[in-house]
Amino acid sequence: MRAVVPHYSSTRRRQGVRVQLEGFEEARACRRIYEDLSTLKRGTCNCTVFAALENLTFNPDILICEGAVRQMEILLRSMSYSTGWKYESKITPVLGCAWTMIYPYISGRINYYVTGLIGGQIAHGVGTEGNVVVSVPWDCLPTMLENLGKMKWVPAPYEEGREKSIERFEQIAAGRHP
Repeated sequence: MRAVVPHYSSTRRRQGVRVQLEGFEEARACRRIYEDLSTLKRGTCNCTVFAALENLTFNPDILICEGAVRQMEILLRSMSYSTGWKYESKITPVLGCAWTMIYPYISGRINYYVTGLIGGQIAHGVGTEGNVVVSVPWDCLPTMLENLGKMKWVPAPYEEGREKSIERFEQIAAGRHP
């Protein structure tokens, strides 16, 4: 997907201006995306290689996982388990590939989003709508893998049911640990 960033004028004329994929009323709305968009400097990335996890023969810069909400919740929680990191989702209606691959690479932050929110995915029929995509930069992988090995994937409160969960929360809030 290639972005078209037109020259701006004080008028609202759209004459001769292609607004990206007709997803924006006018160019200035589209332009706001580019203020925060992570990009790679020309010449710093010459290729992109994709491999299924079971066929991975190299140390990836970004690990991209797609799955059901519960699966991806475990993956996201694995980073928070020892670091306290908050979940963070950055996405726009277009240029989803930049938020999926480049943003985590440049920022060092894990990113996630729900499939079916990005124009390119919708137009190309990519992904299973409603799944969660998690993009993990290389420097987060060791922490996540270590934590996946030692944390409970399904904590007790998830299995105890509503009443027990509320009781546990009230005890913790009152300063009594269950």
